[in-house]
Order: sequence, then C-alpha cells, then structure tokens
Amino acid sequence: MKVFSLYLGVTNDCDLRCTYCMRPKEVKYMSEEVARGAINWFIDQIPGKAPRVDLTFWGGEPCLNEIAILSAIDEIECRFPGKATFTISTNGYAFPDTLFKHIVDNGKRWNVQVSIDGTKESHNKSRRTQEGKGSFDQSLATLKKLRDICHTGVRATIAPWNVHRLFEDLKYLRLLTPNFNVRPMFQASWKDKHYDMLREGLFQFADYEIGKVKAGFEPCKMIAYPFSNCGIQFTGLCGAGREMVYVDTEGTIWPCADHQDLGKHPLGHIDTPELDMGSKRLFEALSVENFIGCRQCTAVSCTCCHALNLSQTNCELLPPEGYCRAMRIFGEFYIYIEAMLNDLGYEHGIPYQHNNIFFEDGSLSLLIKDGNKILGRQYRDINAATLDTLLRVGTLLERLKDEETRCSD
Repeated sequence: MKVFSLYLGVTNDCDLRCTYCMRPKEVKYMSEEVARGAINWFIDQIPGKAPRVDLTFWGGEPCLNEIAILSAIDEIECRFPGKATFTISTNGYAFPDTLFKHIVDNGKRWNVQVSIDGTKESHNKSRRTQEGKGSFDQSLATLKKLRDICHTGVRATIAPWNVHRLFEDLKYLRLLTPNFNVRPMFQASWKDKHYDMLREGLFQFADYEIGKVKAGFEPCKMIAYPFSNCGIQFTGLCGAGREMVYVDTEGTIWPCADHQDLGKHPLGHIDTPELDMGSKRLFEALSVENFIGCRQCTAVSCTCCHALNLSQTNCELLPPEGYCRAMRIFGEFYIYIEAMLNDLGYEHGIPYQHNNIFFEDGSLSLLIKDGNKILGRQYRDINAATLDTLLRVGTLLERLKDEETRCSD
C-alpha cells in the first residue's frame, strides 16, 4: 500500500441539520494527540521521495475542531516541511479566524471546498441550521472571502427534491465560480422521473456551457473534471484503502469515511505500525476488472465506489442499479460536451491513452447509434472532427459492425 493522501475525520459533529444527513448517535472530536499521532503514522507510510502529500480535513463539519486541524498542520510542517497540500470540505457556515489566517499565509497550498447546492432557494431547502433557518448567506460569504486567496471550489448535492431545478442551479454555480462539481446522493429514493430530470438538466446546462465558451469564457472545471483526473493515471476506481486512508476521531484507520460509517474493513490503528493484512489485501486486489458490469461501462466520471456498493447491495463488487443509471447519464453528458468543445478547439481530451477500462475492446461502440447518436442523444451538425474524437480507438468502426451483427443474431 502506497499512501499519498490522508483524510482526517476531526469530528462527526455539525452545526447544520441538512435534510440528507443523519446525526451521529454520539458526537466525537479528535484530540490534539490523535491528530499528531495520525500525521506521524501517515508520514511513515509515504513511499520514497514523494514530491508532495495531501492532507484533507473531514467531518461532520471539520471547522468545529480547529484545534485538531492546526495541530495536524503543525506536525506535518515539522516532519514534512513545505511539501504538504491541504484540503478542507466545509459547509462554510462558521469559518474560524485562526484557520483563515493560515490559509492567507499559505494560500497556494490550500484547497477549500464549500458546499453550496445552487441558488439560495435550492440551498436553503436542504441545508438549514439547528433552528431551521437557511445557511446560504453565510456559506456564500465564506466562499467569497476565500476565493481570492486560495484554490476554492463548490460541491453541490443533487437529490430527488431539488433535481427539478438542476439547470437553474448549475447556471448559478457557473456564474459563481468556474470550479464546481455536483453529485447525486443515493440515500433517498430516486424514481424514473428524477432520472429524466437529471438528464434534461445536465444537457440543458451542456448547451448553455457551449454558449458561454463560444462567448469567450473558459470551460468550467465541472466539464474537465473526469478527463483531467485521467491525465495522471485513471483506473476508474476510487483510491480508498490503496493510495488514501481515513483516520477517525479515535485513531482507527479506515479506507474512507464511508467505510467507517458502515463499520466495515478497518485497516488498523495509528498506534500499531502494521495494517490488517486481510483488509489490506482486499483493497489492493480490487479492480474494475472484477466489478460486476463495470468493465464495459460508459460512465467516464464514475469511481466505482466500493463503499456505496457495500452499503446498497452488501457486495463491494456489485454496484446498485440506481447509482449506475445516474453515472451513465453523467457519462453521456461528459462525452457530449467533450465532443462539442473539441469542435471549438478545446482538448481536455477523452483520455484514450490512459483509460484502458471504458474505451478499449470496442466498448465505445456502445455509444454509437447510426453514426449520429450517442446513447440516444442526437448531435446537431456533427462533423467529421467530432466523430473522429469519438472513434479514436483502433478499428472501432469494424468492431461496431461486428457488435451489431452479434446483437442482431
């Protein structure tokens, strides 16, 4: 196991009462000792001369435990000076002053992700205070306060009760910042109509985004996200338990926070140098090759979350159909807008040379219908360059004909 990224779950407490979150049975805060111990354990795991390491603060709402955050930063700066980058995922409701000062002094090494679910109406419907009031104004103020001094972005959650406003919410986020990302949450019940709304909202936004690019704007980060990751080494599989681990408030090491929530596959403890070999081998052996139905999937933005699989189907290798359905819609969206941007001279690049999962053995032929449609999405004024972008995999046309023949048989 080569660990390059550490997530510190500094508390499971939160100052908001979002509709899609469950309150913990027992509120816990990480101590300074555990925070420093986690850093020392982490540094001992870093292989060779790593150019940098990533430290992410997680919750609950991590800003509620500023002491543990600053203790961890102090420890890693002593042991690994100047080489750590820091990320915090926050609701932005109450951002502490001391942490803000550290970000001001080290802005280039900080990435702050603020949770904002779109417009004020959409955000306040889901993200409310303990008193039932909306949190939008405070979250927006935090984002504006930070975005000129460090790397900032917005994380938005799509749920059945707000997906009908998806296009309006995405347009608002696009005006707010070019760096945002959205993901559905699957603890709620999605119905056919919600998937239809998801598809419609994404493709409305795709056409809107193309218009923005034609008007001189750079493509937003949401568009480049799945492809920029691929430019490093994309495996289509989350790195939990392999390149990254999560340490909870007690010092227990988990593949990720979701595994801690499930109580499944603890890897060890920061006070014990050796990891649990059974769990370690399990995560080292996980491969998309073994995931049921994933090998030929077209969902280019999916990370094959084994924790989600475990929670929904009780099997790490079996994805839930609802999740797959949503990710395939996102896959259509990304491929569609990538092709359109390619026509405008942009090459975020569908990473054929790196992605050996979704685009080899003719799997891309699943996207081609009558040479003019992609998963049922009709292209407007599609040209040879766009088709070339989509068919840049060996002799795909011949494979397509063979596949159609097999299907007809």
